[in-house]
Amino acid sequence: MAPSRVKKILLLESIALKVNRKKLKRSWVHEINICRKSFGEFYHLYRDARKYPEKFYEYLRMSKESFDLLLSHLDPYLCGIGTNFRERISAEQRLVITLRFLATGESYRSLALHFRLGVATVSNIVNHTCMVIWDTMKSDYLPKPTQATWHNKSQQYWTKWNFPNCIGSIDGKHIEVKCPSNTGSLYYNYKQYFSILLQALVDADCKLIAVDIGSFGRQSDGGNFRSSSLFRALDRKELDVPPDQCLPQTNIKAPLVIVGDEAYPLLPYLMRPYPRRNLDNSKEFLIIVSPEPGDVLNAHLA
Repeated sequence: MAPSRVKKILLLESIALKVNRKKLKRSWVHEINICRKSFGEFYHLYRDARKYPEKFYEYLRMSKESFDLLLSHLDPYLCGIGTNFRERISAEQRLVITLRFLATGESYRSLALHFRLGVATVSNIVNHTCMVIWDTMKSDYLPKPTQATWHNKSQQYWTKWNFPNCIGSIDGKHIEVKCPSNTGSLYYNYKQYFSILLQALVDADCKLIAVDIGSFGRQSDGGNFRSSSLFRALDRKELDVPPDQCLPQTNIKAPLVIVGDEAYPLLPYLMRPYPRRNLDNSKEFLIIVSPEPGDVLNAHLA
């Protein structure tokens, strides 16, 4: 047999062997994960937590009733998704894994050990479930406000906070992350850890109106606001905010505004406190009676 023919045969055998090894590797399940139903967290800790409302809330950061309602909405979008395992993972387990990730910030590797699943499987579950939650529920829980909505928000602020013509409070929150590769100090914030920024606009009852997530941690709240889609929408008058309205018990017209802390810029539609340097008594009084933008950190969905 010619040497060139022998080389071709050996090369083909080598390729076939590598392909078979990959197939075996993909279908292989670790012994620990095979015992998922006997020892996995979903089949024991989660089931036990459902018997005790307080423990269930500690476990998933929501009541059992809220969880079941969320599951009933998401089930049609999650139950038909296959995995590398022979048995499909239920929509209920997918939601539990995702909520544990969101509630604790545990790594995929840690969650994989707790639930006895592959790391890649946990990663796919969390990413897909979050995408489904956003795509299927944002129009119900974060709809684009109308003029009537803004008017109601303004009335709520006047009733609850004695702040006229105010339609929302805005603030930012640093979410700690592992530093992404090749990003230098882009994500390093003034608190001396790596983060992305979550910026939220809420109403008088701390219910979310709009969110902007993902800016670099090194940005200030004001800088993050100026680079956000919310700023662009307000600046271009795309949010259907009503025109100037009279202040209570006067004929003086003033714009509807949102309120932020000192990190935010002063704009026709954004009010902020006076700088704390060189305050006289009258200006300091205004800071005391205005609503606290820090309450934005207690925001929740309607």
